[in-house]
Amino acid sequence: MNARKIVKVIEVEEREQLPVPPDTDPKKPQEPQYKVISCRRFKIQKYPALDGLKIAKVFIAKILPVFQTFIPLIGEARKGGAVLDNMLDNLGQYLSLEGIADTLDKIDPDDLDFIMSMSLRNVFEVLPAGDAQVLNPDGTYGVNDVEFDTMLVLRLVCEVILWGVLSTA
Repeated sequence: MNARKIVKVIEVEEREQLPVPPDTDPKKPQEPQYKVISCRRFKIQKYPALDGLKIAKVFIAKILPVFQTFIPLIGEARKGGAVLDNMLDNLGQYLSLEGIADTLDKIDPDDLDFIMSMSLRNVFEVLPAGDAQVLNPDGTYGVNDVEFDTMLVLRLVCEVILWGVLSTA
């Protein structure tokens, strides 16, 4: 046997011996996350990769600056104790509502609509008859009592962003 054949035989044997982990199948969809919100059960799916990248870009470039005000607060709050109590008592010194309002004014409404619609399309309510998509591709709501519940919509959008963009799982 020459050296090339030996190397080829070894490579084939190694490939046959290595088990393929079940989580590495690229065709297998990401496992959804289930959340109970307002006594309703929702299934939250991750964004498709390209949509997730678009949303991450908009989120980082335009929405994340709103939270710059809170970054010093997080460091101080981790110290706990008297520092945290002092912060809570004097919260107005740490937060600039004008700064937050100015940043929110700079966010394009089309960007917010894009993030919200893409997020709600990845949420399904778990119902006895089967899962129902919260927002249909044509922009209509697919489940009852969502279109007039602002806090539920905001919570669902936040859950999808946290699960779909910011998580590494």
